[in-house]
Amino acid sequence: MFSIPIGFYIARHMQYYEPSLLLFKLQYFIAGILVFKIVSTGGRNQILMIACVTLLVSLESKYGRELLVLPSILLAMIFFGCLERDHIMPKILVKFINNTLIKFASNTSFGVYLFHGFYISVCGYIFTKNSYFVSFTPFERVGVMFVFVTTLAYISGYCVHR
Repeated sequence: MFSIPIGFYIARHMQYYEPSLLLFKLQYFIAGILVFKIVSTGGRNQILMIACVTLLVSLESKYGRELLVLPSILLAMIFFGCLERDHIMPKILVKFINNTLIKFASNTSFGVYLFHGFYISVCGYIFTKNSYFVSFTPFERVGVMFVFVTTLAYISGYCVHR
């Protein structure tokens, strides 16, 4: 319950345009911890915890019309997590979730998160120091950057996972 006023204060008074300022995203980390607790243990306070976690991810007022996106994703995560916990997940979803591509993405996602910013910076540096890329349209530069960052971030994520 203490996380709600902290999350409310952070969402209202601290602007975080830079994603690495993780302290300003404290309400999302607390929400993640609560989601894990809801999905892993359940219990009688489950409805109260679901309400708290939904409120925590709904505090950001600058999302505008997209404000429903985070709570919807969060509630879907809780729903599917509880289905899996109770062993009542539909077989078609189990088949989809257990495919090789999803497992690879799941195993490497944290490494990709850790390294992608570094590779974006490196690619930006290469673009500014190499006149060859000046002739590219913005769409082409974004495409090159996407391929560069995605390839190296997933390779790094895979290596970290192994």
